[in-house]
Amino acid sequence: MAAIEDAIAKSPYLDSEEPRSRPRRDALGYLAAPPGGTSNVDDIIADISARQKVTEQRALEVCDPTWPLPTLTADQAFDRLDEAVCQVVAAALDLRRDRLSLDADPFATPPQTAVLCEPGVGKTESMIKAIVELLRADPGTRVAIAVPTHKLGQGLAARINERFGQRIADEWYGTEHLDPQAPKKKMCRLADAAKELISVGGKLQLLCSSRDHGHCPHHPQIAGSEACGYLRQQLPPNRDAIRVWIVPSVMLAIKPPPALQRKGPIFPGDFDLLVIDEAPWFSLLQGLGADPVDAPVEWLSPGWWQERTPRTHDRDKAFAIDTLTKIHCVLSKCRTGNVPAEAFEEAGISGLNVALARRFVWKCKAGLREFVRPGAAQPELRHALGDVAPINRRVLAVAEVLWLMRMHLQGRIAPSGLELIEHPRGDGRFLRARWRKDIHRTWLRAPVLYLDAAGTGAVEIAKAWLPDIRLAVEARARRRTCAPLKSSTAR
Repeated sequence: MAAIEDAIAKSPYLDSEEPRSRPRRDALGYLAAPPGGTSNVDDIIADISARQKVTEQRALEVCDPTWPLPTLTADQAFDRLDEAVCQVVAAALDLRRDRLSLDADPFATPPQTAVLCEPGVGKTESMIKAIVELLRADPGTRVAIAVPTHKLGQGLAARINERFGQRIADEWYGTEHLDPQAPKKKMCRLADAAKELISVGGKLQLLCSSRDHGHCPHHPQIAGSEACGYLRQQLPPNRDAIRVWIVPSVMLAIKPPPALQRKGPIFPGDFDLLVIDEAPWFSLLQGLGADPVDAPVEWLSPGWWQERTPRTHDRDKAFAIDTLTKIHCVLSKCRTGNVPAEAFEEAGISGLNVALARRFVWKCKAGLREFVRPGAAQPELRHALGDVAPINRRVLAVAEVLWLMRMHLQGRIAPSGLELIEHPRGDGRFLRARWRKDIHRTWLRAPVLYLDAAGTGAVEIAKAWLPDIRLAVEARARRRTCAPLKSSTAR
């Protein structure tokens, strides 16, 4: 108590001219206890002491967990994991052999299996061992391994090659990734121009070569060993030798590029096994970033589309313009927020109407071949596309919105999939889109092995993309030392 009285006596905040200053005598009054009673400070000290005592008692209480604790040792957990992985790989080999037989069932559904564990159990080692055994069992087998980031895939191809005894695995790099053989350069030496071209609906091939304008100066036929890495990895000597491709998970949403596709006779799939190593699901969700994926409502205005002259029947154009007019009217009258499917249905707009309108919109896209010179840098390309780029950007944005609108009418996206917003830049009303990108059906022609050490809920989340997936095993190892589980207040 003496220490508190001394602090009150020395406090510069009492008896000062500050607006919220209190008299020093009032502060001392809190310390004065009425006859036979306790002071305000005594009450506070007693209350804190009581609370601390209760907390200490709870910290020592032993609680029964509401979830099953691991019972396996680390070796037992690895054995369970390894057994499950080997079974999946063996089933993939059996399916390949069945598909090669004359009496194969072309409609057989490849299995989808989840094998879960904790970090450090050894899933990567088990996966590499099983894949190498698969490659040795049949020289025609091909495997794809999808990883969330290139960083997580670093060293994986080298470990597979070392175990197999020769180079049969490699990592696939996109145009903007740094070239492993020229670390200061990107895989595509014209990556900025390539991004610009793709953003307006062009194909990368236009920058690489054309029949009329020859080849890009970085093309292997021109640059030889100094060629860009993106084309170098697709050359036949490299492509034909690789049987295990390590790809970023975002590629699962699109068809495998030609360089990854199986060569030779027609076969049900490009790969005999797809391994999804760690959850890629959040990278397949679109429109959730800081910059919204959207299209101005004004871009759906029928006037601009009426001026387009694609090669289409006048009747089809009139039908599409009528649908776009109805859509624009609905969005102009709606309040900001989620746009309910009923708003379109009440205006007489069906999924078929939207699909036919989208077909017309796509036909309004301008061809780019005549504007693109192979090897053009970004400034030259931007100048060449100056007149057609705005047209194609509108076409691409509206076509995507119409595709999502059709899914919305079919109940295939969440209620928040289409949202009407006032754009942060003050550019008027926008239709913001959020959706889930599905795994392209080409990848799913192979059996799927999903490996994850993330913990709870992994399989339930995965079912949104892999509805037929089943959990084979969840290999969790107990800790080396197990103390009684105590209350969370002890943390």
